[in-house]
Order: sequence, then structure tokens, then C-alpha cells
Amino acid sequence: MGLYINYKGKLKSPSLVPEIVAELEDICKTMNWPYEKRDDDWTKVSDIIMRGDSRDNTLEVFGEAYLKGIVFRPMPDYDPIDMTFDKKGNLTNNHQIMWENLKIKELKPSTFLWSKTSFAPDYVHVGVCKLFRHLSKKYFKTFKVKDDTGFWESNDKNLLKMNQDMMKTLVSTFSAAMEKDGVTFLEKLGISLKGI
Repeated sequence: MGLYINYKGKLKSPSLVPEIVAELEDICKTMNWPYEKRDDDWTKVSDIIMRGDSRDNTLEVFGEAYLKGIVFRPMPDYDPIDMTFDKKGNLTNNHQIMWENLKIKELKPSTFLWSKTSFAPDYVHVGVCKLFRHLSKKYFKTFKVKDDTGFWESNDKNLLKMNQDMMKTLVSTFSAAMEKDGVTFLEKLGISLKGI
């Protein structure tokens, strides 16, 4: 449960990866954001897969995605933002490639990357959107965003704040109900959802 900023894109040229990484690394250093650079070998074929064990509900990841780019986190309560690319310049990450490598026709992995923004202050979300706009103009041939808060499309800080406050209220109400009487709450929730 939460609000996400979903994004996808393709660089004007894969040769721009070092430039976008250098710019984002400089921003991360200036803002004191933790980051990790990726400089994998694009000549290798991705072999990253996920295996699960239902006996102990564990998942393990094996292999490599072979990406280049940078992953950064604007603040502790913000999911990481992946600016990592395949050899064709497509914005992607380990999770997306892992799902693609499963090759299950019924599963259609999202082409969007995402970052949960629910609990970060609104100014952080605004800053990430401004950064995305800058990067999209400078480096990307195509860049698309779906923003659960509505800010990307509207530039309306009031709408952003309203949606963030609504999500915080929903989460705290749900958490309080679960703490008070979780089983009964879930049963009632199940009954009410059946009528939808």
C-alpha cells in the first residue's frame, strides 16, 4: 500500500550512460544521497533469475543483469531510484530483467520502474520530479512517468500533499484496525470486498 512514481524511458544513445552517471553522482555527492554505480559488461547476456522455496518462504536471486548506471536514494524513507540501462539504452533494473528471464507467457512484467514515495516529505517528491524532467530533456529519446500523487502531470503541490495525507491516513487507520482486532477486521474487509 502506498504511492509510487513509475517511470520508463530510452536514452538518445547508450553512449550517454557515462555522462548521466557522472551528473547524477555529482548531484548525489552534493545532496549527500547514498548511491551505487553499476558498470557491468554489456557484452554478456543477462542470466539473473529468482528461485523460491515454498517450504520456508524464501527467495534467492542468482546471476547478473549486466547493467550500467546508478542507483540512488534521496532519503531514508524513499525507495531507491534506478537509473540503470541495458546495452540498448533502455531504462531497466534487476527486478525487471529477472521477471523477463522467467519467460512465463502469463506474466507480463511492467515496463515501468518504480519508487515508493508515500512517506517522504512532499518537497522530496517535487525534487525527484524536477530531476526527472531535467534528465528526460537532456538524455532521453523517450521518457514517461505515471505519478500516483498526480504531481507529475499537474505540478500541483496541493494535490500532491492531499494524496500523501490521504495515504498516510489510510495506512494508519489500517494499522490501528489490525492492531486492535486484526482477524475480525480482515474478515469484514473480505466481506465488503466481495460486494464490489
